[in-house]
Amino acid sequence: MSDSTSKSIPARIYLFLCSFGLATVLLILLLIITLLGTLEQVEHGLFNSQAKYFDSMLIWSIDVGACLRAMSVPAKDFELPVILPGGYLVMAIFGLNLLLGGLLRIRKNPRTIGVVIAHFSMLFMLIAGAVSFSFKKEGNLALIEGQTGDEFQSFHNRVVEIEQVDPPPSDGKRKALVIHDDAFEDLVPDSSGGKARTFTHSSLPFELVLKNYQPNCEPKRAEGTENQEAVDGYYLQAKALNPTSEQNIDGVYAVVKEKSGAEQKGILWGFASAMNTAPLPWTVKVDGKTYAIDLGRQRWSLPFSVRLDKFDRELHPGTERARKFTSHITKINGTHEEKKIITMNEPLRDSGYVLFQASFSMDQSGGSGIKQSVFAVAQNPSDHWPLWSCVAAAIGLLIHFISMLGRFMKRSSPTSNPA
Repeated sequence: MSDSTSKSIPARIYLFLCSFGLATVLLILLLIITLLGTLEQVEHGLFNSQAKYFDSMLIWSIDVGACLRAMSVPAKDFELPVILPGGYLVMAIFGLNLLLGGLLRIRKNPRTIGVVIAHFSMLFMLIAGAVSFSFKKEGNLALIEGQTGDEFQSFHNRVVEIEQVDPPPSDGKRKALVIHDDAFEDLVPDSSGGKARTFTHSSLPFELVLKNYQPNCEPKRAEGTENQEAVDGYYLQAKALNPTSEQNIDGVYAVVKEKSGAEQKGILWGFASAMNTAPLPWTVKVDGKTYAIDLGRQRWSLPFSVRLDKFDRELHPGTERARKFTSHITKINGTHEEKKIITMNEPLRDSGYVLFQASFSMDQSGGSGIKQSVFAVAQNPSDHWPLWSCVAAAIGLLIHFISMLGRFMKRSSPTSNPA
């Protein structure tokens, strides 16, 4: 490469992106991000810390108070405004650095083949993480003994579902229109009286307006008429957010606007409708058809059904702590049934899905003793990619070390150093 070319702006950018110095800075940033995310996790929860530090392009603040308290240092609340690259951006640049510096620019000869393989495995690991982040589905499936299920619900993704329930679909299959949380979670109350957004669909004879979303709340009976948002005597009272996002129960006000101009108002709550103690959706009747509108977690269908036949748990002697819990299930695929066992260390893998034994519950109310098993369900297109990456890295490093050992022994042999 000539001096004039090396001094050009594109060449300088290329040399910077594939430099060892950039790789070192990125690794230091990853160390800092991991430390801060781990400390904030104590007060803000795993999901929120992961979203802030590892799933983001940029980090806009550091909760210094929470970090100090996590290290047992007394501290007041203090949020430090910063602009730092988030984990997603750092890993993206690190992947580019590996591609340019570790694969394209490196000298390729028999001596470096092991290093090339090791760098490729690291890049493949980063690609696996990006695929998992973009396409992985995670949730849970809860079943009581004798119950069959073929859907699992997300741990975190919230949706509003609109489904025609009467008359039901002619084919008997459940069909629902879905509004994802990124379309309504910003509709938080403000000084102007609230935020609202209207949703329409060609198959619906009405418009749905969602207003004043509360990430954690509970329905309360309105006293008097001072609360303008009250629906049938109830309103949503905001509550402090829990560190663990799964513990939050969200809610939103809903208005169905018919084409005739008539309106029906309701409250959607993540656990139950405001006027019921059971987790039932809000129902409206428009043009002789009944629609169920519900706020809950996103659900996905499994390519097979699972029936919980029996649940067993083993306790540590003399305690009520579970040592092991096991689910005896039947996997149903069409007319084919197959008995399976899922334990804490033996998941079920089928059709690209993995079912883990996550937890259980025992309903002792009324002496029923109903047993419920909870399965963590994951569909990850890159499920085995990290394993393949580690195997490739081991092979590459082994080749490199054997090559170095051979060269060292050759230099140290008496024939190579004649007297």
